[in-house]
Order: sequence, then structure tokens, then C-alpha cells
Amino acid sequence: MLSVGLIGSRGFMGSAFLPALTQASHQGKLRLVLLHRPGSDTSSFPENVEKRMIDLAKGDVEDIARSVEGLNVVISAITGRNGGHQLQIPLIDALASSKDLLIFFPSEYATPFRQEDLDRSEFLRRMTCGKAAIIAHAKERKVPVTILKNATVPFLLFSWDGAKFRPKENSLKLYSPRGDGTRGLTSKDFSGAALVHLLLDRPETLPNATISLVEHSFSSQLLVDTFTKIHGRRPDIIETTEEDYQRGIKEDGFGSMGAASDKSLSVGVDWPGETIDSESLSRTGRWDTKSFEDYVRESLDN
Repeated sequence: MLSVGLIGSRGFMGSAFLPALTQASHQGKLRLVLLHRPGSDTSSFPENVEKRMIDLAKGDVEDIARSVEGLNVVISAITGRNGGHQLQIPLIDALASSKDLLIFFPSEYATPFRQEDLDRSEFLRRMTCGKAAIIAHAKERKVPVTILKNATVPFLLFSWDGAKFRPKENSLKLYSPRGDGTRGLTSKDFSGAALVHLLLDRPETLPNATISLVEHSFSSQLLVDTFTKIHGRRPDIIETTEEDYQRGIKEDGFGSMGAASDKSLSVGVDWPGETIDSESLSRTGRWDTKSFEDYVRESLDN
């Protein structure tokens, strides 16, 4: 039975992985250990799951090594805010000496940016290079890395204040010309189910692999068709142009990220490595498929 350590269980991706890992642990399929910062309130953590303190900020490699002792898998879901990804450096140094480690998941998980976006955006280059440096350090220390990429969660696509696709208003913001490219939707539940599938069904394939979790791919036309079906009329469409892209990609934060995502729906996203989608995961028996339309309809109630 694999011993699996999760760091950052309350974060964006950690909270996606935690329910599925906890269920597998309670079913006796793996042993889950929640690794938490000193002083963390663990009262809300799942019952009957081991908790261990890990002090990455202190950077004591020997102390960190004791915290991860006996773990076969370590999943980092550390936030990148305020340089948080750098906390993985002493973690990797500790894992390099582990006799038990089989797989390390660095805190990556994002949709990849196109080379054009990286060439034009200093902000995106900084963000991407920071994560790449962590992965490079792990490989240099010969720590077996598995890189997981994820598509966008439904909430960010359809429900948050800055969403470009708004089912409640039956409106879409689309790059023009629309093209035949696709972006991806991946729910948190899907990410958790896919992770458990990988750990339980095929752990031997994971070291030094790159896997993209893309529950559903969607095009501009699928958005238009789905919104039309739900509302009985075509959605209102706000068009963004190449000029908007060129202006937005030079901004920091959501400006450059938004410009990149707008254009990627027209030209497509190049997902690295193996892709696991809803159909392939459902064949494993670990996922009950939900359609793209299901997610759009659910957002009407959020």
C-alpha cells in the first residue's frame, strides 16, 4: 500500500485532491498523511488520517526529511503567492535522500501557456520560469517527478466576477477571428479522481512523466451552441481582437493571463504529455461522466 503525503491540503489544488485521497485512505487503498505547517489548526482535517508537521519555511533539510520519512508519494500543492514555490527547494533536497520515495508531484497544475504568450509577457515568463526552476532542481537531485497539468475549473470559466463566459447573462466574450482551437475544463472532483486513478492503477508509469488532466475540451462554437440550447436563443457575443491581445498580454497578473486565455480559445492549447479526459477516466470505473453542458447548467445556480 502506498504511503501518500499531501502538503497544502487547504489550498486551491490541495482541496481538489484531499476528498478523493481521504476516501481512498478510509477504504484502505492507500495511507494518507497530511503534512501541515507549524501552528496550523488541524481540527478541521479529516478524521482517521495521520497528520505530521513539516516546517519548510525554516529550511532545515534534516528536519524535513524526518517529516517525509516512509512516504512513497509526496504531493505538493503549495501556493505560488509571495514566492511560496521556493519552499519546495528544501523539500526536494530532503526527498533526494529518501529511500522510500517513488513519486513527487511538484506544485505545477496550471494550463500551459503558448510560446507566443511567453515571448510577449514578462509576467508570464516569470511565473512559468519559477515553476520550471523547481522542476529542474528536482531532476538535478534525481527526485522522480510527475508533472500534472490541469484545465480551468468551472467556477472560473462561468461564475466568478471576471468570467468571460456568463451563462446567467447568456453572454460570451470571444476572441475574433474565432478559429477552431479549444481550451479545457477540469473540475476539482475530476482532478482528485484522476490523481487517485494514477496512484492506485498505474503508479509505475508516473516517475518522470507529464500528464494533462483535461476533463472536457471546448471550442467557441461549442460555447455558442451550448448557451443557445440552454436559453433558447443565441448568446450575446462581445468580441476581442488582436489589438486587445497585444495590449493585455503586456500587463501583469490577470491582464496578461486573460489575454492569453482569450486568444488560446481561437488557436488552441498545446497540452503536454499524456492527456486524461472524461471518457478515458470513466473507463477506469473511477469517474461518472458529466457533460460540458452539465457544468454550464450547474453554474446557473451558483
